[in-house]
Amino acid sequence: MTNAIILHGTCDRDEYYSDAFPSLSNSHWLPWLQKQLLVKDIFAVTPEIPNAYEPDYPLWKKEFERFDITPDTILVGHSCGGGFLIRWLSENTVQVGKVILVAPWIDLQHKKSKEFFNFNMDSSLFSRTQGVHLFSSNNDDTDV
Repeated sequence: MTNAIILHGTCDRDEYYSDAFPSLSNSHWLPWLQKQLLVKDIFAVTPEIPNAYEPDYPLWKKEFERFDITPDTILVGHSCGGGFLIRWLSENTVQVGKVILVAPWIDLQHKKSKEFFNFNMDSSLFSRTQGVHLFSSNNDDTDV
């Protein structure tokens, strides 16, 4: 059975605790995408990573791995969530379905965390997917 895991990005601490913004798993286009997958009978989850304003890889990994990840699992990552997927796929030799990266962020300048993106990308990770799709725009931040 096909399922999907949609991962949000990070934000500033003030935004995380503000009532003026939705939770990260309910922001941007994530709820819309989850609904589009559900109406196509693809079970989709958008986990909420605690304290996402301060990315902690072991915590993200623990929350992510709560869900079934099979060769039919679609993985979608936005911003830091996309960077997380690249690291996780580099460190875990599993088969997954399609991988969609939307404006993926890998904190090369260590603005948020010195350890979250401390890894070597496995160039063979692409062969363990049913395709990797990258979406970016001409006005994305360039500090990746």
